[in-house]
Amino acid sequence: MNLKDYTESLVKKYSIILKPDQNFMIDEKLIKKIVSCAKIKPDETILEIGAGLGFLTKEIARSGSVIAVELDSSLETILKKEIENSKMKIVTGNILDLINNLEFDKIVSNIPYSICESLLQKLTKIKFDLAVLTVPKSFAYRLIKENTKLYYFSRAFFSAKILFDVPKEAFYPKPNTSSTVIELKPKTKKEYRKEKIDYILRELFLQGEKKLKNSLREAIINLNKEILGKNLTKRKSKGLIEELKIADKILEKRPIELDFADMKYLKEKLEIIL
Repeated sequence: MNLKDYTESLVKKYSIILKPDQNFMIDEKLIKKIVSCAKIKPDETILEIGAGLGFLTKEIARSGSVIAVELDSSLETILKKEIENSKMKIVTGNILDLINNLEFDKIVSNIPYSICESLLQKLTKIKFDLAVLTVPKSFAYRLIKENTKLYYFSRAFFSAKILFDVPKEAFYPKPNTSSTVIELKPKTKKEYRKEKIDYILRELFLQGEKKLKNSLREAIINLNKEILGKNLTKRKSKGLIEELKIADKILEKRPIELDFADMKYLKEKLEIIL
């Protein structure tokens, strides 16, 4: 029985009422391809967000252990009856509330599309090696095109790469939105030594509530200490910022308030000293 027919049988067997944002991937070749992209080692623990009916979960478990998180509690019984084994841990709840308390090495998921940006923000404060995620195509291309704030936010923390597109026919039921599989890798110190502005932006986003004139000073100090192995005084850092002649209206903003134009302007200014 193919996965489409199997899905329909499960929907009927358990009287599943599909929610508007529930689309189960039913293309076995694509499921295997997604898992292969993660290069899972036997001793690794994989986080799956949005387990659904467990088709991806089951494939992940062939390679490593998996923590499968599913928001819809009505699917918990199905997951436990149909696929659960010793390499799987089924968790019911909102991943945005749970993720800080979970330990894992990689993430492999067809994530709920409604949480893409919220999840990305969470991942900036989580330790992991790699994420292979199915996301809306529009979201994927915003990550890699230098014309949105999301682009600057993403590259401040991650190396993002588009792996391949996913046809709508790969899901049951077919979604209205086109999908793409992406890879995210947290940036390393070695990468930040080459991409100093990205590290500065990272520090600014992490200090999102402070005014830019203060957070930028701290960011430059941290860049020198953590990445370049140098000591820089607050006075020297403040002097570097004054050299840039950044507009006061920008310096008075908090990093979380900066829009795309502000980010582009700030990047151009920072290139002068970095």
